[in-house]
Amino acid sequence: MNQVTIQWDAVIALYILFSWCHGGITNINCSGHIWVEPATIFKMGMNISIYCQAAIKNCQPRKLHFYKNGIKERFQITRINKTTARLWYKNFLEPHASMYCTAECPKHFQETLICGKDISSGYPPDIPDEVTCVIYEYSGNMTCTWNAGKLTYIDTKYVVHVKRWQEVLGLGPSSKRTRHGRVKTTANSPG
Repeated sequence: MNQVTIQWDAVIALYILFSWCHGGITNINCSGHIWVEPATIFKMGMNISIYCQAAIKNCQPRKLHFYKNGIKERFQITRINKTTARLWYKNFLEPHASMYCTAECPKHFQETLICGKDISSGYPPDIPDEVTCVIYEYSGNMTCTWNAGKLTYIDTKYVVHVKRWQEVLGLGPSSKRTRHGRVKTTANSPG
């Protein structure tokens, strides 16, 4: 019973570690390789395959296991060969997931971690519209606003390119002098 408790403690610790690594799983010494097809960032709703390949010394894995957000996956797993397995998802709809795989090795009581990877899915960004940029007098800083469109679920970077400036003079006591320009915006899109 103590060994089972220790095994669950290790799985929980790994889950916490994967959840804590905001920028991804970066400091894990892998005993193999995990990869995602088509890519680690993909369009929401796509079919994806996650592959796990063990490279553990003195281990011919009896079984390979996949975990998503700390929960063992039980379906759609195919063994490719002695060291590699594939997990297949149809219509993947989660914005973010932490994946890792383990191996059951002969003469080892508990599963051995192979490797892990964070995956993300989302939608391509809409073309921004209603773009407005303003530099207030004596400011020197340009402030831009726009309608970004629907939620993408992935990190989206917008770049503003200024083409031409025009100075506009306000009339009246509460008016401010502003400069307006024509701008072009671009945004990234998932794999």
